[in-house]
Amino acid sequence: MPTSLGTGQHGGIAEFLNDQFREAIERRVLPWTSKQMTIGVRSPRGRNWDTSRIPDVTVLTVAQWEAMRDREAVIHLNEPPPILVVEVVSAATKIVVLQASASEGTTDAYKGWAIAFPMTSSPPMAVCSFG
Repeated sequence: MPTSLGTGQHGGIAEFLNDQFREAIERRVLPWTSKQMTIGVRSPRGRNWDTSRIPDVTVLTVAQWEAMRDREAVIHLNEPPPILVVEVVSAATKIVVLQASASEGTTDAYKGWAIAFPMTSSPPMAVCSFG
C-alpha cells in the first residue's frame, strides 16, 4: 500500500525518537542500533508475502544490522524480529499507516510495533504500542 511522504513535523518526530533510542542504547551499552527509515520489514498482505514496510524507526541488534551489509536491508519473517518498530503518524500518512498496520497484520508479526501520534498539546506526542 503506497504511502505519501510525511510532513516536516513527522520527520522531526522520527529523528527525535531515533536520537533518543541511540542515546539510550549507548548509555546502557546494549548491542543494539537504531536506524531511521533505512530498514524494511516484511509485512505480507493477503497472499503476497514479498511486501515490505519501511518504518520511521527500527531498533535491532547490531548482529542483524551487520548481516544486512551486503544484501537488501529487509528483515524477513523467518528472521528474528526487530526489537522495536516505530511508525510516526501525520496527517499525510494517518489513514494509510493505520489501515496498513491492521490489514497487513504487522502488529501480529512484530510484537515491538509502536505508532507515534503527534499532538498539538503537551506532551508533543502519544505512543501506542502493540504486543
